[in-house]
Amino acid sequence: MHILKCHEIVKTDFVKAENCYLYDSEGKKYVDFESGIWCTVLGHNHRRINRVIHHHIQKVMHLGTRCLSPVVEEAAAELLDITGLKDGRCVFLSSGNEAVEFAVQIARRLSRKPRWLSFSGSYLGA
Repeated sequence: MHILKCHEIVKTDFVKAENCYLYDSEGKKYVDFESGIWCTVLGHNHRRINRVIHHHIQKVMHLGTRCLSPVVEEAAAELLDITGLKDGRCVFLSSGNEAVEFAVQIARRLSRKPRWLSFSGSYLGA
């Protein structure tokens, strides 16, 4: 197993990924220490998640934010129940960028503050 050092150039010939591993075109196995970022937080090629995704894309691939489906309504109701926000509302977004932007817009409207503080070079306003 190979570990990429921080100063090394990132390989671009990965052809397979499974759990926390990446495999290059020569069959070398690498630990993906970035697998917690974005959509691979549960690992690459997760069987259960892949099965659920495949099941749902056979029905409806994407509805956008203005259309409802029973799955979306059930998920929203569960989230509101878990958080104790009985009169709350849910917005399902596609990315962390959208979620942070949405949160900033809400905070601006509620606080009515004209300025925001952010670290230089920060990621997603963190």
